[in-house]
Amino acid sequence: MVGLYGSSFELCPVVVGGWWEKSACVKKLVDGEMERILFEDESMIRDDQALGRTGFPKGQQKKIPTDGKHWGDKWLGTLDYETGEVVCEHAEHDTAVKFLDRLKTIVTRYAGENIVMVLDHAAIHHAKLIQPFLEEHRNHLTWMFLPPDSPQLNLIEGVWGWLKRSVIYNVFFRSVKAIMAAVTTFIERINKNLEFRTPKVSQISLM
Repeated sequence: MVGLYGSSFELCPVVVGGWWEKSACVKKLVDGEMERILFEDESMIRDDQALGRTGFPKGQQKKIPTDGKHWGDKWLGTLDYETGEVVCEHAEHDTAVKFLDRLKTIVTRYAGENIVMVLDHAAIHHAKLIQPFLEEHRNHLTWMFLPPDSPQLNLIEGVWGWLKRSVIYNVFFRSVKAIMAAVTTFIERINKNLEFRTPKVSQISLM
């Protein structure tokens, strides 16, 4: 199985159950009608002072100081299936209004391209507020909903897990600003280094 972003996490087998193969979006991609596939998802980045993969002997685990308060911050992100580019945006609240703003940003960013957006069934993805926008852009923005309860099929879920293991686990941040800076730096780093890029669609083989 090809590893997305090297060995950091495995590429999810999107052909599970024939879901991917049967999709009309695949035919459009092969025929050149679709130019970009974006995996979209939201993630809560929490200041939980979490420990993970420390490798300490039992009873000698590392201790992280805490002030007894927990903070959470929402991030909206897309992963470009072919280039590996990750585009994230901070959101204080996970609302349909914010998601609509996000869609407008995506359409502007990839202006003139035919886009397939792969996403789950979160409530904001079905909000009435965004329906007029989807209708307006239906000729170049196609939504492809994942089967229910299948986060393993959304490739950006792997990015969120990688981010949390690399940035949040085993670290005590003294401020929200410090956490946001660490998350931003992580995303910038994977976008700047070719070694973290995804393989092109034509190069991917699944086992």
